[in-house]
Amino acid sequence: MTRESREVAPFGRPAYRPRWVRTCLLCFALALTATWLGATAQVVSVPTSQARALRPGDVIELDVWNEPELAVKGTVGAEGNVTIPLVGPVRAAGLTLPELKEAVEGKLRDGYLVDPQVTIRVVERRSTIVYVLGAVRKPGVFPLEEGSTLLEMLALCGGAAENASDAIIIVRRGVQAPVQQAPAPSEGAATADEQAAPQGPQRITVSRSLLLTGELERNVTLRDGDIALFPPSRESREQVYVLGDVERRGSYPLEEGMTLAQLLASLGLHPEDEKATVSLMRFADGQVATQTFTVRGVLQATEGQDLDPRNGDIYVVEQARELYYVVGQVQAPGAFRFQEGLTVQEAIIMAGWITSRGNLKNVSVMRKAGAAWKTEEVELSEAVRPGDVIKVEERWF
Repeated sequence: MTRESREVAPFGRPAYRPRWVRTCLLCFALALTATWLGATAQVVSVPTSQARALRPGDVIELDVWNEPELAVKGTVGAEGNVTIPLVGPVRAAGLTLPELKEAVEGKLRDGYLVDPQVTIRVVERRSTIVYVLGAVRKPGVFPLEEGSTLLEMLALCGGAAENASDAIIIVRRGVQAPVQQAPAPSEGAATADEQAAPQGPQRITVSRSLLLTGELERNVTLRDGDIALFPPSRESREQVYVLGDVERRGSYPLEEGMTLAQLLASLGLHPEDEKATVSLMRFADGQVATQTFTVRGVLQATEGQDLDPRNGDIYVVEQARELYYVVGQVQAPGAFRFQEGLTVQEAIIMAGWITSRGNLKNVSVMRKAGAAWKTEEVELSEAVRPGDVIKVEERWF
């Protein structure tokens, strides 16, 4: 036994620790330190998923600490918003998770909660939303993978219809420029060109026949929010295209002498829709010009009287309708459009009905009374009011 390996143990008894024991203890301590440092680095690093901006179609889950009734699972809509209980629509597209968290906390702090702590996670990612309209076999809204091309979109929509012209027109929306009264451009161009209005949307015209014969330079890579139009041939009836917050999106025949007010009325819009707007996108001089009107102004003949519908016009309708919310032990919590006469039971049905832990005998509703919120129990037969937050409690056994 050497002097350096001898230590004094409690009660004065000598303790002998060979050199190899001390070496093992040192290695063990170093391993623990490295593990701790690695865990610390992992905690402070920002996940890659948080750095990626949200896009329409992404599905998120949101929780508020100590406020379980505000938990919600929602989808970023085509307009870029996600609806949060108490808050309503919040702009999400283009924001990262930390940025959206900050925005939601700010809105909740503004009159609802003192110090809200919000957690947001992405459940499902969808890269690109493309609108396909006109003479195609399956028009509609298509979620695509990032980097998808025009040919891939053609396969999803079933290809062009028999009455389609040779041109495929892609409208890539940007900063709006005012609509100018100008002659409508000719359709069915046979070359692929990309023309951008200064500070305005882009119009990309592609020859379908040349694309399908293998000229892959015409196979445009699609971007989120693109509108792909398949105009009918000249022998077909003229038409306009409608997107947005209407019951039926797609192509509408253009009647001779039809006014903008008549078109909006045919979409089921009314002068009572105070906050509803319609944006017109029109091809003019190789550019895409836009202008926005209020539905009430058009139907009451105070706006848009000088812009009658024209063949190829695109109308995007946005309606700010009243909402109610269903949270708690339901299959699909979230925000829903308010309908007059809707009962609490029907509202729960709209949310997918209760889970296996739901208790229909313990349903409450949060309603705003002045500047404060009041919670009260309700019967299933009671009528829902705009802005109600209906909560289905969990049963205990």
